[in-house]
Parts: sequence; C-alpha cells; structure tokens
Amino acid sequence: PRDSLKGPAPNLDEENAKEELEVDVLCSKIENLNSVLEQPHVETLRAEGLMLGDLTVRKFLDFMCTKLSENKTLTELSLASNSLKPLHAEQIGKAIKLHPTLKRISLRDNDITTAGANAMGKAAEGNFIVKQIDFDDNNLGPLFPMDLFLLPSLAKLELYGNQLTEVPQKLMEISQLEDLDLRKN
Repeated sequence: PRDSLKGPAPNLDEENAKEELEVDVLCSKIENLNSVLEQPHVETLRAEGLMLGDLTVRKFLDFMCTKLSENKTLTELSLASNSLKPLHAEQIGKAIKLHPTLKRISLRDNDITTAGANAMGKAAEGNFIVKQIDFDDNNLGPLFPMDLFLLPSLAKLELYGNQLTEVPQKLMEISQLEDLDLRKN
C-alpha cells in the first residue's frame, strides 16, 4: 500500500482502544471519531473510506475538526478515500493551525482541488509542526497549490496523480522542501 502509516496493532479498533494503550487506531465508524480523538494516547488515526465528504460542513466540524483541534497527541492522520471536498480541506487547515504534534496528514484519493489545498494552507498558516502532506489522487490542477508552503516546516509533499501542468519557478526557492512527488500529472 502506498500509504505508509504504521500498520494497525493486532485486534485494535476504536472500541477497545481505551482498554489498551496502543497508539495506532483504525476508526471504522464516523460516530466514533470524537471519542478516538479524545483519547490521550492515540498517535496515529486512520479514518479512511468513511465518506466524510458526504457530511454537511457542520457535521464534519462536529465529528472531526473540533476534537482534532483539541487533540494533543496525534502525530499522523489519514483521511484517505473520504470524498473530501475543498471546503473540508479548509476546515482541516483551521483545525490543525495550532496542533502541537501532528506531523503527517494523508488526504489521498479525495476530491480536493488546488483551491481547497490553498485554503488549507492559508487556514493552517504558521503551523511549524506539519512536515508531510499527501494529496495523491485528488483533483489538484492545473495550478500548483503554493499556499501549502505557508506551513514553514512542510518538507514532503505528495501530489501524485493530479492534473498539475506547471511547476512554478518560485518552488525552487523553498528551502524546507526535501521531497516533492509530481508523478502522473
């Protein structure tokens, strides 16, 4: 699998995560997101394929963003394959702006556009913790989402399988960028 988050701990899901102090949780139900994000030991949350994009923005905020902004332990978050739209990306940006530990975000295989990625970057502007964002297989393009670099520690950006047509010259001036995947654009 291309998503390189840690594999799930044996027999661990959101229902028994409170009993075992495991750090990697696979959330299989939307209604359990808040309780998982409230747990003080969870470092990796994989909430994939839950169709979060079908929720109204209000419900998305209620189920995901409010508790995400209050969480203090999460280091990796995967919201892959959720039909997330540009507005969802912006709300995620607002939720992570001051997040103290979140380093890696996977938003692969969603419906996020360049405008959504830029809105996320603007909303999270100044976050010094996020180092890696995966936007593989979204709808970015034709313009490059330069506002993601308002996150000054962003070192790895995965944009495989989008519709980007140009790489801005200004991108070469971004010193923190170590790894940029533009294949299949």
